[in-house]
Amino acid sequence: MAGRPAMCVRDKSDLVKAMSRAGHDTVTLAERVGKTKQFIAYLCNGRKTSCRRETAAAIAEVLGVPTDALFFAPSPSDDSDTTIGGDMPVSVASKRPPKKSPKAAPEEQFLFLEEVVELTRIPESTLRYMRHKGEGPPLFLAGGRLRARRSAVLDWFAQLERSATS
Repeated sequence: MAGRPAMCVRDKSDLVKAMSRAGHDTVTLAERVGKTKQFIAYLCNGRKTSCRRETAAAIAEVLGVPTDALFFAPSPSDDSDTTIGGDMPVSVASKRPPKKSPKAAPEEQFLFLEEVVELTRIPESTLRYMRHKGEGPPLFLAGGRLRARRSAVLDWFAQLERSATS
């Protein structure tokens, strides 16, 4: 679905604090903005990082804060009008400030899923689907987050390139 600009959550803890100050939980906020409680919970816990501009505005209005206090618009230089599943832009993860990876030697550096998205330019949803099917780069759960060894991702990507050119 093209043409629906997305807004990214600035900081999930700020969203949770604003909900608390306004006296809302996921259920009451969801009812007020016309979304499911799961959708709101995903925004609060970071599992979902973006939503439609209208949804962001509705959440901010119900919480009594400016929209830009909780959300930011991704830079227009990327492919921001390509969306997946209605609310998640393909390149949202690459527009968010990257999270720091655990320190290791460069060849042993571990990447978070968002950094794998940035490195490969493959949408997060595609990487998650590939993992579900047992394909794609070797991702693993550590501390409740998907991670990958940088060298393994680069090896997988090189193999993918070789198979595409043969």
